[in-house]
Amino acid sequence: MGSFEYWPPPALPPGWHRFTLFHCPIGLWDIRFEDERYDRIKGEPPEGCTVTEIGRYFALECARPGPTFLDAVATTCADIRDRYGLSMYDLGIENVDEWSADGLNGWGAKVLGQLALMSVERAELLGYHAEDLVRFIRIVAGDGRGLDDARW
Repeated sequence: MGSFEYWPPPALPPGWHRFTLFHCPIGLWDIRFEDERYDRIKGEPPEGCTVTEIGRYFALECARPGPTFLDAVATTCADIRDRYGLSMYDLGIENVDEWSADGLNGWGAKVLGQLALMSVERAELLGYHAEDLVRFIRIVAGDGRGLDDARW
């Protein structure tokens, strides 16, 4: 049997973040990579993103700038929504209960990003607005107090 060599992707400059966004909206389980709705974004993907098919889904592998991982994801999602009319709410993190408190740009940030994107998609489907989610978070977190203030 042949050997397998893994070559990690090249390191990104400081302030850049690598992530994959999937388009697999709730209720459109039968949508496929070949769907004509993706033609425009396939022809001209956002800067720093490469079109790819993962499973049967349309996805973008991105390396984008941002002060934090969440900032890079948020601005990319906003750009995609505004330019192409697609809401991409999935980072491909399946085990959202696997937690790591490893800082603003580590695995924990990826899990948090997945949960936040999922909450936005589901809130929209229920009729909530962004302001409703922000208000919810501010109330739960104590409107600006650190999370440690509310523990135990």
